[in-house]
Amino acid sequence: MPVCVSEEIARRSKATSVLRNELGREPTRAETLGAVGSTTPFIDAALAVSRPPISLESTVDEDGNAPLIDRLPADPDVEGTSEMAGHALLSREMRAVLIDVLTPQECTVMRLRYGLDGDEPISQQAVEERLGFSRTLVAEIEKEALRKLRRPAVAARLL
Repeated sequence: MPVCVSEEIARRSKATSVLRNELGREPTRAETLGAVGSTTPFIDAALAVSRPPISLESTVDEDGNAPLIDRLPADPDVEGTSEMAGHALLSREMRAVLIDVLTPQECTVMRLRYGLDGDEPISQQAVEERLGFSRTLVAEIEKEALRKLRRPAVAARLL
């Protein structure tokens, strides 16, 4: 809907509310148009098909038990709030363990290699290029970090 139409509908809606309060009843179409001062046929048509917003919590079945939101299909590409909260909590806990157990260099390599900051994991070669380390050094750092993370006390914190 064009902005000008939305603005006109909003003006008419506001005028209707003001007149409803002043008159103590629902104003007629002529009273509303007189208060707004416009008679555009296109706006009249837009008003005829415009509907007030519906709450996603409003019920849609005869029993009054099923909210509208339960009838809408889930978007598989959008994570729910509970999943997002779970990932955030897991990420925070994982970062705390990494900081407690690994050296800063090991943390950096593991975060890049395995995408632990929410980024995509990258290859060992990409880690080498990004950090300016040799292949052997990146492999050794990763191996040592994994060894530390496999310790029973540390592994228990990650689970």
